[in-house]
Amino acid sequence: MEYSTYWAKAAESLATAELCLERDWYNSCANRCYYAMFQSAIAVLIGLRATPVEHWTHKYVAASVAGYLVKQRKLLPSRFGALYREVENTRHKGDYDPMSVTQREASKALRIAQEFVAILREAME
Repeated sequence: MEYSTYWAKAAESLATAELCLERDWYNSCANRCYYAMFQSAIAVLIGLRATPVEHWTHKYVAASVAGYLVKQRKLLPSRFGALYREVENTRHKGDYDPMSVTQREASKALRIAQEFVAILREAME
């Protein structure tokens, strides 16, 4: 049940990111890109039975992407360890910094998120 719920959340977040980019809502686009990646990573980790002891924290998921999904299981190309953090940092800029996410940054985050989700989806089929 949780597995499919997180995939549905990831799909919704990715679709929302696309709409936000179309409407020039770059901060929200970056936020939804990150969450699409976060939620799809959780879905895969559930599918692989690599769940945390307590909660799905951002720190746990980021470490699992780099260490488990990239290095150990090789489900993602190695560049995604750093790209996951890059999109997370872009989200932080949009959510917490006085500066806003630019169109270029939002577009890049969306491309990364789309590829990340697609690779994980394919790996789990």
